[in-house]
Parts: sequence; C-alpha cells; structure tokens
Amino acid sequence: MAFPLLHKLPSGWHPLWRLFLLLFALFNLSRLVDVQEPLGPNRAVDFRNVYVGAQLLWQGENPYDDELLKAHWKEIAAAEGIPFTTQPGLPVTPLLYPPWALALFGFIAFLPYKIAYLIWYVLIPLLLALAVFWGGSWVMGKKPEGWGWLLDLGLLCLAFKGSVHAWVVGQPSFLAYTLLFGVLYCDKKGKIWTAGLLLGLAAFKPTLAIPFGLLLLAQRRWGTLGIGAAIWLMTEGLVLALQPDILALHSAYGAAAAAFRELVFSPEMDNYPIHYIMTHLTELTVWFEYLHVGGHRFYPWLVVAFLPLVGWIVWNKWKGKTSDQHALLLLILCSFLVNYFSFYDLWVLLPFALLYGRLGKWKMRFSWLLWLPLIVPFHGMLDRLGLPEGLEWLYLLTPGLVLGWLVVYFFPIISNSGVLLKNRRS
Repeated sequence: MAFPLLHKLPSGWHPLWRLFLLLFALFNLSRLVDVQEPLGPNRAVDFRNVYVGAQLLWQGENPYDDELLKAHWKEIAAAEGIPFTTQPGLPVTPLLYPPWALALFGFIAFLPYKIAYLIWYVLIPLLLALAVFWGGSWVMGKKPEGWGWLLDLGLLCLAFKGSVHAWVVGQPSFLAYTLLFGVLYCDKKGKIWTAGLLLGLAAFKPTLAIPFGLLLLAQRRWGTLGIGAAIWLMTEGLVLALQPDILALHSAYGAAAAAFRELVFSPEMDNYPIHYIMTHLTELTVWFEYLHVGGHRFYPWLVVAFLPLVGWIVWNKWKGKTSDQHALLLLILCSFLVNYFSFYDLWVLLPFALLYGRLGKWKMRFSWLLWLPLIVPFHGMLDRLGLPEGLEWLYLLTPGLVLGWLVVYFFPIISNSGVLLKNRRS
C-alpha cells in the first residue's frame, strides 16, 4: 500500500525501481565534482572537436586533416590560455561529423572557446529536459494524466550512465535527440514547417536521423520529409559556399571515418580486442572482430543482412500493422546494430521505457534485465572483479543488449498481435 499515488503514474513503474534510479542519478551527478580532473574546457573533448572543425571549415580549411585540427587547437589554447592534456582528433576523439554539421556549428564556433564551452555546457541539460518532454509525450501517444511520467523519465535519464558522461564531454548528440523527438512531437501537432526544419537540422547526425526519417516515410509525412530535405540541401549549399570543392571535402570526411574504423579494429590497439572504444560500441561488428581477427570486414554483409528486416518494419508500419512507437523503436535498434554508435547514444531509447506498462508480464521482467547494465557501472565492476581468461567477452555486452531488445520487441510484429498496437487501437 506504500506510495499508492505513484502506482497510478502512466509508466507503471514500481516505487522501489524509482528509488533505485534516484540513487544512481545521485551517484552519476556526484561525478561532476571529480577532484582529479575538474570540469573545464579541457574535458569537453567532443564539443572541442566540432568547435575547432567548424572554425577550420568556415576559414576554408580541411577540418578532416588531423594534423591541421590539432595545430589549430593549439593556437586557440595558446590564445586563450587553456591548459590541456589531450588533443582533438585521432586516436581517441576523431572528427566524425559530416561537413554540413560543421557548417551548422558555425553559429557558436566563432565565440571565444571558453565562452562557447560554457554556453554549450549550460545548454545540454536544457536540451535533455526538452528531449525528455518531447520524447516522452510522443511515446505515450496521448496526453497523460498529470506530470508523474516526467519525473519517472527524468530519473531514468539521470540514472543512465551515459547522460552525465556525455554532458561532461560536451557530446553534440543531445542536440540530435532533442531535434528528432521534436520532429515527431511537432509533426503530430500538425506543425509541419517546424517539424521539417528540425528534421533538416537533425541530419547532422545522419545514422540517428535515418530511423526517424524512415518512420516519417512509412507514415506518408511528405510535407515534413520535403521540408527537412530542403533544409538539409540548404546546409549543403552553405558548405559549397564556404568551400567550392565540396566533393573533395566529403571525400576527406569519408576517408577520415574509414581510417578511424580501421584503427578501432586494428590488432595493434592496446588491449585488443577488449579496448575502451570497442567495449562501448553498439554495433555487432565488435563481435565479428572478437571472434575472428579482421572480422570487421564483414560489416557490409551485416548491413545487407539487416536491409530486409528494416524494409519489413517500414512495410508493416506503412500498412498500419504496428504502432508508430513500436516501428521507430525497432528501426533505431537496427541502426544501433549496424552503425557506429557509442553507449551514450542509447539515451535515445530511454523514452520508450514509458511503454513498460503495455508489455506482457514476462517482457516486463526481461525488459528491466536489459536496462540494468545501462544504469549499473557494469564495465567498472568487471574491471574490479578481474575477469579470468575466457570471460572477457562480457566486456562486449552492449551489442548483445541491443540485440536482446530487438528480439523482445520484434515478436509482436511476427505474431501480428502486438500489445502496443492493441493499445493504440483501443
């Protein structure tokens, strides 16, 4: 009988689960006062990349030249008196955003770095809050009673171990999450021009924008898609105005991305294949490489294998055989399994946890087993335990989790009697 009011919240979560989330949210926030490496411009390694890269692009230089990227950062650091222990670019933080993304980030790149960093650092929690509202509202599918679901989803977002980490490093992905859920929220409200504008801007993270675009395609939202495409073309036009040899620029971007993949899956990396980057990737290719040296070269076949599945999901949505939420969740999971994403990108899945109360009993229990490793510092615990030889594969758990979600949520489409679809029709 405890907390009777909380039992009525739309998410259907148990009060003990909320207490668990609260404890881990507080634990994560405590990391903001790291005395060994205090917060500051030097820790915003992901924001620093787009800041320096955007400046180079707007100056007519090649931002994907790793040596030039590092040299320009040194000039900025010297001019503003910024001490640094790391540099942008390879081998750990390469610039992997496309040219049109760097053109967009020009709006902040010509502020002094210390001011731009501070603005970005304050902006991220505001973006997170807006993404929680837009994403949660859209996933719920209807106007919920009260605001308790916001508390639940907010707790889950703070308990998620990637949220604070991404905030500290200034990860631009938070902007993408906000824009993309804003697309769906505004489109549902009939604000087609706003939705299209947000979609075009969100294209700066294309691998995440594609599932949302496919859902809009299956929904026949031609207006939103058309405006989004027009906005993206305008950003490409801006890139062309900045650097007329746009083909060479895109070629340099592709070469830089390919070089980084080769580095990630190189046996010359320390602790290969259980090194830091691979243990935080979501794509199944890490398992190919773990099982066979050079296995990452099967990546094109992995993409080909998933294309029929993606096509089937879109087709089922086109025919109205599944809900919007269900289709988008499956499309996002497929993208995670075949594209380069780090663990913090799994944040985009968090609003879907509000569907917990619509699942069958066994799926409810299994669903939370899949969530736990994204909240508990799993990799740190494994390090403390000192895994014996033969159990190192546990470090590569993330793709297994994503695959587990795909299996759990794919069954309703197979049986054509999904709980989510029934809920939508009711």
